[in-house]
Amino acid sequence: MNYLTATPDFDRFFSNFFVTNNNGHREAPASLPVKTTEEDEQYILKAEVPGLTQDDITIEFKDGNMTINASYETIDEKDGSVLAFRSGSFTRTFDVRDIDSEKVYAEIKDGILTLTLPKKEDALPKQITIKSA
Repeated sequence: MNYLTATPDFDRFFSNFFVTNNNGHREAPASLPVKTTEEDEQYILKAEVPGLTQDDITIEFKDGNMTINASYETIDEKDGSVLAFRSGSFTRTFDVRDIDSEKVYAEIKDGILTLTLPKKEDALPKQITIKSA
């Protein structure tokens, strides 16, 4: 069975996640809005990560899951005085059983993290030729 080929499975792929707060409790997503699209051979995931850099974000694959982690701390100072302080972290996990994790491409530009997630060969649609007897 191809887990991500049907529309309901595609929806489940990107909605099957959780966010863990700083106390270790799972809660509804609050800080990583994503947009996803499916193409024949890959999925594209775009996440809003304003102010974060590649040094703030890690992406890991384990046991059929992809986890995006971020931890950040920003201090705005002027003349030695702290004007603003912002810190936080988030974790978001996706079920990606049919993704070839060796070929994933990640890029961050203008506050948008873009992940290109190629499908595994056995998850791609296949056409069977019927031979006449």
